[in-house]
Amino acid sequence: MTEVKEMQMTGEELRRERRLSIPAAICGLLVPACLFGVIGVSAEAGSGGGQAPRTPIEVAKRQSQFTIDTASDSLLRIGGVNGRPSADLGATTEIVPLTEEVNEVNGFDVSSTGARTAWLVTGAEARPLILSDGSLGESVPLAVEGGVEGLALEQTARPTATDDDPEATRPPPAKGFLLDRDNRILGVSFPQGTVGEPIAVSGLGEGERLVAIAGGDDGSALLAFGVDEAGDGRIHRVDTSDGAATDPRADGQPVTEGLAPDGVFGIDLDLDSGTIRLVGSERHLTIEESGAGAVREHQPPGAEDVSATALLSVIEPNQAVLPTEYEEYVATGDTWLLANLLRVVAMLFVIPLALFLWDASRRRRPVPTAVAGLAVIGAIFFGLPSLVAHFAYTDLTNAFLASGPQTWPRAVEFGEAEAFRIAAALERFAAIPLALWVAWGSYEAMEAGLLPRFIGLLGLVTAIPLIVFPLPGVILATIWIASVSLIVLGLWAGGRPPAWAAGRAVLPDIDPRYTKETPRK
Repeated sequence: MTEVKEMQMTGEELRRERRLSIPAAICGLLVPACLFGVIGVSAEAGSGGGQAPRTPIEVAKRQSQFTIDTASDSLLRIGGVNGRPSADLGATTEIVPLTEEVNEVNGFDVSSTGARTAWLVTGAEARPLILSDGSLGESVPLAVEGGVEGLALEQTARPTATDDDPEATRPPPAKGFLLDRDNRILGVSFPQGTVGEPIAVSGLGEGERLVAIAGGDDGSALLAFGVDEAGDGRIHRVDTSDGAATDPRADGQPVTEGLAPDGVFGIDLDLDSGTIRLVGSERHLTIEESGAGAVREHQPPGAEDVSATALLSVIEPNQAVLPTEYEEYVATGDTWLLANLLRVVAMLFVIPLALFLWDASRRRRPVPTAVAGLAVIGAIFFGLPSLVAHFAYTDLTNAFLASGPQTWPRAVEFGEAEAFRIAAALERFAAIPLALWVAWGSYEAMEAGLLPRFIGLLGLVTAIPLIVFPLPGVILATIWIASVSLIVLGLWAGGRPPAWAAGRAVLPDIDPRYTKETPRK
């Protein structure tokens, strides 16, 4: 073993160290308090496990409600900041104008498996609608006598486009059901437009007419909305094998009254929450528990002129347009800012403890000044990039929402913005200097006898996960910092190692009570 020069502290130096140990340890204990605050605030702000969205590609993974406005020939979204209706259902927002005029909508649905193409039925024809740019494909004739009243795609259609090819526009094959104007459902396959034999829906009320259908929560049933001659509207579950309709409401009461029997309606099921969304010429409803629970009525801001032709669709995760979590980030911007500020403050509290531990170690054995410098650099570098990334992300988000179409190609373009790439790169490498200090500082303090072997080795082990696995690494680093603080205060089990009182490097043996002192050779 290389011989290390023994160093002995004077009594005045020991008293000074003792005085400084208390504020340094308190700062160390404030670190986990702030970091746990970061976790709590982030969990409150983020609906995805407390994680803030990090790239425009990642944020395009939320459900959204869509409508077609035949007055302005536009694709619209109805919903709150994350695409799902809030208490007031949220505002109506234009997403992208359609490339062609649409005078009448008799059916509209989007595959819930991530397809970027919707199918839109007008009269006796169906047309694929590319969500990213609003373009309409070639018409597909539908042999349905009397015309179509509604469309519901099955949950088994697969998208042709992938995340690696965000601009792909070829519509995916899809299967689903059509609703005709005689209360019958017909199987349909796209893009051929092949229509199966009609199945009459049974179990409806007297004079009741079905006006909208949607895919249910399994492959064997459809959701349907019917209105009778008195204007009462009811939700039904329709078995696709025999057409039998059942009412999910045990009391048999309608979900709404006073509707115009010839109104235009759209219905769909939010598979995530189990609520049914109903959009119509006179009502905008959310019905909980898949139609059996409470009914909330809304009038979305901006929907007054489009409700007569609003047909609803819900896109499930990984859809290619409308990164609506941009808006969620803006709406919770103050909360994310608080989380990032807490992270910066936590790292600033690391500095006094780190400098104190370095000073205590160097007075007992030679320790490079670089350890102190690495601690300061690591603490600052670990805290600030998250704050920089927050402001960069917020600026990009505001720019995305302020102008231009909210489409997938444009989201990709924003994701490649230089400011965001720099901020993301800083965050990726932010933990490296901090991890190096935890390992190096822990080793030097352990060799000086200031830390028990277990805590010293914990610091060494923490370095790698802090770089490779951020969350587990931060948890381990937080435990290590809290443990060091308790040792400095003398509150660690077994008391402080003898090197603290001896004023020189003293390595404890395997006795956890430190009953022997072994001077360093």
